[in-house]
Amino acid sequence: MIDAGFHDVLGQVKRLIQESPFPSIRLLEVDVEGKQFLLRGSVESYYLKQIAQETVRSVVRSAELLNDIHVNA
Repeated sequence: MIDAGFHDVLGQVKRLIQESPFPSIRLLEVDVEGKQFLLRGSVESYYLKQIAQETVRSVVRSAELLNDIHVNA
């Protein structure tokens, strides 16, 4: 079960992802596994992968973030 703090942060992260100006970032999934945030899906470039990661990192801060985004180049 996700503790309340992680649940609040997860909601913020999902909102930021959905508000992204990049359509492929809006399709990414964000989950919590243990005490780690997992970002997964695919985007068209390494630039978008980095944008997605830094968008999420701006909210999760000190929690561990695993970036499992694949680039479809």
